[in-house]
Amino acid sequence: MLLKKIQTSVAKQSANHLIKYILPNDNVLDIGSGKGFVAKLISEQTGAAIKCMDVLNLKDSVLPVEKFDGIHIPYPDNSFSVVVVVFVLHHAENQIELLKNIKKVSSDRIIIIEDIQENIFDRMFAFLHKMSSYFIYQSKISSMKFRSDKDWKEVFGLLDLTLVNEETTLITNPLYPIGRKLYVLQKNSL
Repeated sequence: MLLKKIQTSVAKQSANHLIKYILPNDNVLDIGSGKGFVAKLISEQTGAAIKCMDVLNLKDSVLPVEKFDGIHIPYPDNSFSVVVVVFVLHHAENQIELLKNIKKVSSDRIIIIEDIQENIFDRMFAFLHKMSSYFIYQSKISSMKFRSDKDWKEVFGLLDLTLVNEETTLITNPLYPIGRKLYVLQKNSL
């Protein structure tokens, strides 16, 4: 019961950060959407059309969730005006390849909210997160990679993505007090 309340609170806080960057006429893809709680809130609050994708088929999803392999996104280039990626990249087996594919299907913006490691406490909680993900989702501990803010910005530069805006988020979880950032990225013109 407590875990569900925390998950609901984190979903609401995440959606509140994201909706500032999503317009009613946007076509949104939510990568790693889980049961679709954040996507549903975005759709309700902005009116934007939204599709959900995840590597897991979770029961009782609040929106339809299409399963994918965690790298290849089965949509044509520029299919979505916005792609949102909330607390997903540290779970990705190949963050760079996933981001390349996210960039391909986005015609405009990519919005990422991610746990970051800036100090010893962040590293300690990231380790605990890896362990709990192993037991809950059978995630490969070795494939989970947390990065610092500086490291993420280097990755975005490598992928030719422009950082349009960033926020240190106030998304709180009393059981997991790790640093978090929101990044709004745009594809560079060719």
